Amino acid sequence: MIDKFKQAFLEEAREILVELESALLELNEQRSDHEIVGRAFRALHTIKGSGAMFGFDELAAFTHNLETAFDAVRNGQLQVTSELINLSLAGKDQIKAMLDEASGGAAANRATSAEILAQVRQLTGKPEPPAAGQVPASAQDIVLAPAVVAQGPIREWRIHFGPGPDLMRSGANPLANSSNWEACASPPAWRRFRR
Repeated sequence: MIDKFKQAFLEEAREILVELESALLELNEQRSDHEIVGRAFRALHTIKGSGAMFGFDELAAFTHNLETAFDAVRNGQLQVTSELINLSLAGKDQIKAMLDEASGGAAANRATSAEILAQVRQLTGKPEPPAAGQVPASAQDIVLAPAVVAQGPIREWRIHFGPGPDLMRSGANPLANSSNWEACASPPAWRRFRR
């Protein structure tokens, strides 16, 4: 049984997909409209971020690649083409299949995901990620220095963060709210760190 927060994400993500499809269809007609590019990017960014937050890692990783393509468009590194629009629409359909799977429906086709991502990477010029356990060719000649072992006594720390009532006004920058931190040396149940 899926919890109510994940269920809310799945419902919201489906609504965002409708917005994404609308933006992509408009973008096909008005390819230089930065506002529409921004709408597509934000839709993908929201699905990716919320998906990751609720534990839908495969969905988030897939969406991240599409989002990266639209970020490249926003930064002037990639042009809106029919190929990008078609891949994005196929990606939207694949995201929907992943959402359906998460809701208890049929499994999304992993081969379709891989094919779409390979085409997106080719379009954006991003390299394929190395296979599990495989070292990228550019990293094969790197000689790593031996690890430096920290010297000195081992100290234990417990850090307590208690945000004040101004947290929502000042943002979640922990340094801005550091007046509420307390550090206690040597509590027995915490991890050991070398300084």
